[in-house]
Amino acid sequence: MLIYKNGEFCILYEFIICTVPTDEPVGIDTHVPWTYNSPVQFDTLEAHRMRNSLFIIFTALLLTILLGTTAFAQYESNDRSPIGIRVGFFMPSGSALSDINGIYIGPMLNYQTKFDNMDRPSLTVSVGWFGDETNYKRASLIPLTANYIKHFGTNPNRSPYIGGGVGLYYTSYRPGSSYYYDTYKDFNLGLNMVAGIELGATIFAEASYSMVPKISAGSEDIDFSGLCISVGSRMAY
Repeated sequence: MLIYKNGEFCILYEFIICTVPTDEPVGIDTHVPWTYNSPVQFDTLEAHRMRNSLFIIFTALLLTILLGTTAFAQYESNDRSPIGIRVGFFMPSGSALSDINGIYIGPMLNYQTKFDNMDRPSLTVSVGWFGDETNYKRASLIPLTANYIKHFGTNPNRSPYIGGGVGLYYTSYRPGSSYYYDTYKDFNLGLNMVAGIELGATIFAEASYSMVPKISAGSEDIDFSGLCISVGSRMAY
């Protein structure tokens, strides 16, 4: 502001300070844990999970097609295949695992130990891996199962079957919203029921349900039981 005083022009500076009433304290709370609140961080995590899932599906299906095609001629000559491979889609029954992911995708390996008179597997041992995480929660399951299988019919291109057996299940679960939470791990014996169909000489599709005892994770019990839908090859070599 320009004013005239005592025969001289003077410049008067004015400073205005505005305050906004608030009940919140001023400062930075250094004790608040960092979380995935940023949309960019969330999108990056979701994209990483999607890439991993697509890679597992693509790899398993590619191996199924390639190895199944190679195995077809050997099955036609009555050669038996002790090894099989498939991709599984595990849908847990418990809400704690469903909160992380409704469908867990993972690879599975079969070992056919016995065959019936039509060279169809009658006793199989399989192992798989399923796991996922979101924010700080993480869950994984490694099932090792042995199942007796009973086939129906004599059509080699479409042979349904049912079966069941026992399994040893390795489970791992980390709850909470911080890396400081403990990871709870356990081994449990459980039961397994299967039903499926052989499609041609090598390809098969199967549904299985695993009944796994719950594990204690602090104040909650975690249920690793669930349904698994899988497709694969009774590959030969």
